[in-house]
Amino acid sequence: MKNRTIRQAVIALALMLVVGVLCMALKPFNDGQTQQINTVRTQNLNVVTGGTSTLAGTLSVTGTVTVTGTLTHGKRVLANTNAVITSPSTTISAAATTERITLTSDESITGITITGATLGEVIVIVAGTDGTNTMQFDDGTSYTLGGNRVLTEGNGSVLGLLCTSADGDDFTQMFFSAN
Repeated sequence: MKNRTIRQAVIALALMLVVGVLCMALKPFNDGQTQQINTVRTQNLNVVTGGTSTLAGTLSVTGTVTVTGTLTHGKRVLANTNAVITSPSTTISAAATTERITLTSDESITGITITGATLGEVIVIVAGTDGTNTMQFDDGTSYTLGGNRVLTEGNGSVLGLLCTSADGDDFTQMFFSAN
């Protein structure tokens, strides 16, 4: 009888331990809790929360990311490069810029050339805020604009271009505002 009681106590303790481990393993990831994931292995990662999850640091993903629901991100600000146009033969290298080019000129210019972009890259060109000079992008050779586009300093002119060639010097207009 004594051995039977000890055996029952050991089984009951083992069951409590298994239930405790399962409860901890299946505990939901709730707001206010931090889950640290350190892995280099290839695996699926599913994070399910009842509210908001925040990632601090860097997340590198190779492959496909699928979001079910709403994905909210912070405000996007385009990095700027200033370019001074001094003559129609001035070439602006998009390789040195990131996303936005602010153009200024000490005279009105026609025939500006942009080179060095990456296929699929979007470049936003903004006229400078001081002055009244004009800078014209000619429809034709390297630009598909639907007509010549003139940006005027001081009035908020904006031209959005999409690079359409692997060599980085052909562009199609995405948007234009002469204001």
